[in-house]
Amino acid sequence: MTKKTIHSVNITLGILFFVICLFLAWFGLVLVPVMNTTTGIIIPVIILLIWLIAYSLQVKFHSSVVFFTSLVIELVVAAIIIIQINQQFGVTILG
Repeated sequence: MTKKTIHSVNITLGILFFVICLFLAWFGLVLVPVMNTTTGIIIPVIILLIWLIAYSLQVKFHSSVVFFTSLVIELVVAAIIIIQINQQFGVTILG
């Protein structure tokens, strides 16, 4: 994989994850009194941390295997967290 492809995909995903994390943090802190402050902050931080670790690994080892593996891991973890929030609170984030 070229570094240009890695950067463009990851910056796009980073912006998307950042927007989702801002929404989750706002939702967790303002709208849901059931969640405590720690839970409302930790979920978005975990998503951004996984994205940052995967991005740094992709830049360090710029092969297509590492790129696709970490990309799949990023998307699966984000999907699991979003699905869990949807099931717990009945919030529809995507569609």
